[in-house]
Amino acid sequence: MPDIAHASRLISTLVPLCLLSTLSAQTVSSNWAETDVAYLINDQERDAFNRLSNDAEREKFIDQFWLQRDPTPGTVENEFKEEHYRRIAYANERFASGMPGWKTDRGRIYIKYGPPDEIESHPAASYQRPLEVGGGTTSMYPFEQWRYRYLEDIGTDVVFEFVDRTNGEYRLIIDPADKEALANLRGDPSPAANRAFLDQVGVLDVPGSDAEKLQASSLILADLLERLPAKNIATGAFIIGDIQIRPRPSAAFANDEKLGFYIQLYHFALDPVSRKPAGSIEYQVVNNYSQQTVLSYTEEVSDLPSTTSQLIVEKLLPLTTLAPGSYILKLRVTDRNRNQTITPSADFTILPATPR
Repeated sequence: MPDIAHASRLISTLVPLCLLSTLSAQTVSSNWAETDVAYLINDQERDAFNRLSNDAEREKFIDQFWLQRDPTPGTVENEFKEEHYRRIAYANERFASGMPGWKTDRGRIYIKYGPPDEIESHPAASYQRPLEVGGGTTSMYPFEQWRYRYLEDIGTDVVFEFVDRTNGEYRLIIDPADKEALANLRGDPSPAANRAFLDQVGVLDVPGSDAEKLQASSLILADLLERLPAKNIATGAFIIGDIQIRPRPSAAFANDEKLGFYIQLYHFALDPVSRKPAGSIEYQVVNNYSQQTVLSYTEEVSDLPSTTSQLIVEKLLPLTTLAPGSYILKLRVTDRNRNQTITPSADFTILPATPR
């Protein structure tokens, strides 16, 4: 029995050491920024890390990365780092479904924000809709609601909603009527809070602050783009400025629908005399199978309603003339004042119209 007790103590000692050894081995991995800290690292840090050429430089960078976030730098423990890896381990244990748990939507939210204050789980069943989304009874996929009493930069009483449409993989949803599709944010309804939410959960990725470089946010595909009257600008969810957006995360549209897209363009150089941007935006829709361009047109930046270095593009394209299939929307954005070009794009699918 003493041997068993001794072996037990030895195992208890070795397991943490093995874990630390594993984490240490990961620290020199060239894809550390895209795995260990994918939801934590900022754009400038990621660019700096990706420019490093050897393990010694990467180890030094990672040490500094964690030191800057250590709430008690005078102690041996780094509570922030330990909590971060605890969240990753928990996500991998609890949320894996055909992919590592940290890559899933629930894993991403858990790692970024920690355990929710409340979780409501709903199995597949008939469900009574809340009055604020229309009331009545409907049949629902399994879904979960995670409530946080407060999230910095987002607001109070924030709810993330996840739906399981594929027997195990819960996806963040955007329209609560979708329990048939994607994230429900309730709480602070201000445009700033909604924009922060879209940015934080990955619907709208906003680039870094390099003012010398033409940049773009992510290209959002949507089934609703609606300019709101002034009295409604501060109400409702998924509003950026005076535009209400309903993203279509599946990127699948019937050909009797319209394809909406929204993108923000940053850091156009202004002409020193006119103080206006100069450039063009070319739009193309290409069939992924045949590589045939089925739609193409160009407009001047000067024709857009802006005279600043930041532009917003929001369009609705009818799909009735396009056959069902796989397509890609390509933008070619050119800043002639600085001779820079970027080419954001997004894939989408056209489905046959549903018979009425």
